[in-house]
Amino acid sequence: MDASVAMLQEQLELLKQRLQQLESAHQVLLASQVGAISFETASDAQANLVTKRGRVESAESAASAEGRTSRRGLLKYAGVAAVGAVASQVVMAQPAAAVDGDPLLIGKNQTEVSGTVLAYGTAVNTAGPAIETTDSTMFTVDFRPSTAAATGNAIRGYARAGGTGVIGTSDSGGDGVRGSTVSGNGVRGIATSGDAIFGQSTSGIGVVGASTTGVGVQGGSGPSAGVFGNSISGIGVSGTSTSGRAVSGISQSNYGVYGRGSQGVYGESVNGSGVFATSTNGNGVTATSPAATAVTGEGVIGVEGRSPSPGAGYGLVSTMSGRAALYLRTENELRDLAQTIAPKTAPPLRADAHQRGELDTDSNGDLWYCAVSGTPGTWRKIGGPSTAGSFHAIVPARVYDSRSPAPLQGQLSAASRLVSVANGRDLISGAIVLANVVPAGATAISVNVTVTNTTGGGFLVVNPGGNTTVTSSSINWFAAGQTFANGIIAAINANREVTVIAGSSGSADFILDVTGYYL
Repeated sequence: MDASVAMLQEQLELLKQRLQQLESAHQVLLASQVGAISFETASDAQANLVTKRGRVESAESAASAEGRTSRRGLLKYAGVAAVGAVASQVVMAQPAAAVDGDPLLIGKNQTEVSGTVLAYGTAVNTAGPAIETTDSTMFTVDFRPSTAAATGNAIRGYARAGGTGVIGTSDSGGDGVRGSTVSGNGVRGIATSGDAIFGQSTSGIGVVGASTTGVGVQGGSGPSAGVFGNSISGIGVSGTSTSGRAVSGISQSNYGVYGRGSQGVYGESVNGSGVFATSTNGNGVTATSPAATAVTGEGVIGVEGRSPSPGAGYGLVSTMSGRAALYLRTENELRDLAQTIAPKTAPPLRADAHQRGELDTDSNGDLWYCAVSGTPGTWRKIGGPSTAGSFHAIVPARVYDSRSPAPLQGQLSAASRLVSVANGRDLISGAIVLANVVPAGATAISVNVTVTNTTGGGFLVVNPGGNTTVTSSSINWFAAGQTFANGIIAAINANREVTVIAGSSGSADFILDVTGYYL
């Protein structure tokens, strides 16, 4: 046998050994289910590899018939073995997209009809809450079986150059990002310059978190928003907690919690805080809503505002308002399906406990202040439709004199006269010299009523404009030629008028000098 034949036989043996190594590696790969091959299933790949080997063995038999000692036979034998080995290697080297039941490949599309659970260790946790099986969850990560650390993160996302660490979207009323926990943070985000947590939804909830004793949603950020939620018709940010904080946001110079939507921020907690946000230089909570409620608080304390320390800031501030800085409803809107409106009883008539410093309204539109704690406590009516308002003292102004030509001259006897008290008038002519000394909206005036040039005996009554009922007297005289004055508080009508009535056959000129009004 010459040297070339011996060399070919040696190469043939090496190729056969390589084929055996590839077969062994393929068996290990199938057993561990780490990779996938380019055929539809792993069994198809195995069958194909067996076919390749059979072809090599058939070729080997054919080559043997020509004689292994001939150059032609050995070359043919070696070529077929090499082709078989290379084909097997190609089969092993081409991963493809996995389908339901196949291993998961990084960088490849995955199609499935059931959810995938990735658990730390060898088994899914059974001590805590069970893995959700009732919802359609594509991928679940369970870190709870881990014994490597006391605490751990199921999913952590990092981003750079203005990107987002974790982003979730929903197009049919679902949740963009949702997290739940027993004692930790349902959803937690930390950002240096962007939004720590950002959720956006068309009709569902932008960001939702639930926790038993921890924080439902917590976000910490540098100069941007700690938690930002945006929803067109749903809730921007929603959090629920049994005894912790439903929504918590911390920011150094911007918004702790920022929500937009029909309900900008919604937080619910049984014993803790529905929404809790702190900020060093910005706003703890900022929420905007084009047509509905930006912030809704429900609980023993619906919304609480707190400054860092006494004398260092404000608990609640209204920086801009299109209608009013504060709106206190005069009825209760119940949280039932019918959105029932229930009347509010005046606080002094209630049977529940109240604290000094409370403000409330009732169905009559009255505003009340609790001056002394108790059941129901001691309340003071601050204002309302039946109260005069605050007193405003003014420089005394003559508003009417029956001796002056204007606006109406003449004594009054056994009759009534409608008199305007809105404007200050000249002492001689009665012409207007100071308009609106009693402004529109005033409910009552402090006025000096003077009678002079009297005849006989009689009295005057000063009533709100249009009221001619006589139930008392405002000033009296007893004989002719007398002059008397009396200071009274008189109610006025919406046109700032009073009706003066002479209650006897005696006559007199009368003068009205206003010293203040209630508004």
